[in-house]
Amino acid sequence: MKIASSLFLICLVFVEAGCKTSHGASSVKKASHDDNGGNQIARFEIWLTSLDKTLEGAKTEDDAAKAFVNGSARIAAYHMQALGRMYQDQDSWFKDTLRAEFEEVENTIGEYDKWNNILKAGPEIKPADQPRMAGFCALNPGSSLSPGSRTKITNNCQEAVASVKTLLKKQDWFGSAKSRTDKIRKQLSKIDWKSAKKDRDQVLSHISDELKEMKNNKYQFKTLEKGLGLHEIRRDMKWILLEMKTLNGLVLKDPKATCPVNAFMNVKDFFTPNLPNGAANPRVKYDNLKPSEEEADPCYVTECLYLELVKSVDDFGTLKDSAEFQDNTGGSEASDDVPPDIKVKAEGFFKVIDDSKLFDRIHDEIKACVRG
Repeated sequence: MKIASSLFLICLVFVEAGCKTSHGASSVKKASHDDNGGNQIARFEIWLTSLDKTLEGAKTEDDAAKAFVNGSARIAAYHMQALGRMYQDQDSWFKDTLRAEFEEVENTIGEYDKWNNILKAGPEIKPADQPRMAGFCALNPGSSLSPGSRTKITNNCQEAVASVKTLLKKQDWFGSAKSRTDKIRKQLSKIDWKSAKKDRDQVLSHISDELKEMKNNKYQFKTLEKGLGLHEIRRDMKWILLEMKTLNGLVLKDPKATCPVNAFMNVKDFFTPNLPNGAANPRVKYDNLKPSEEEADPCYVTECLYLELVKSVDDFGTLKDSAEFQDNTGGSEASDDVPPDIKVKAEGFFKVIDDSKLFDRIHDEIKACVRG
């Protein structure tokens, strides 16, 4: 049984124009506002607009809560946090306010997703049951949960719904999403942004520093949360992908670069449009680094290395979801321990990363783009 991975990434359409470069990516016209914060603000605007659309038309508290948990609010919250992480040393507002508030949004929706995904796990939902399954905390008719687990998980899920509604009021989202995002836009307009050249070095250095820390971390897979456990390595890799994505075209894949790791030569096979059973491949939407008009001088990462990182996040996400399912549906109290079979699989996935020096290789490519 597989719980849908909680790595939520969406496919946005970016402007792709111009001629082909030697890297095989489209070149784009450089924006004229790169030295007054236009590039940086554009990165935030993508997700602020997404939040506006998520709550557009919500007339009741239930409408707003459903839009928040079923729409793209959590995705936007992840990316706003990623931007806050990269700019937190430039202005304390990014860490103390922006990151803190969107971390609360993401965590609150994430708690609901955790319990709701367990309730929905099971056989494919029949068309006749889909309307009912669209509600809060709906149980899959074919669920294998015991009666006791159903009650416990449902209660936890309903508590999470209440927390979402409380958050909407606390952060002033319900009834005034546009007003809420406009306050953020106003604050962004007050930031003393660096020039495009200095900003480029700043954000790329941030990513390379994170990768350097990751390659030195001593990850272990006995626990989910404690120490550098299963959840932590996935988080660390996910932040790298999110930060690359939020840079809106500054980091791109280089599809023509020779893959330096034989084991990754066929990684693109995992991103075919369809799975062997004919279903759409959910990984395709993760492969989403696109050029944009705002960035004319991108940093290129070897395609197979980037795709292996994406695949690893998905692999560890599947294991994390399975571990949480087993931990929360067994007869005993939930613990932080990773089941032995999942621990072995996680160690196998990490061995591939470690033996190939995946973090080191991506670090070196990003670091080479820093010119300061």
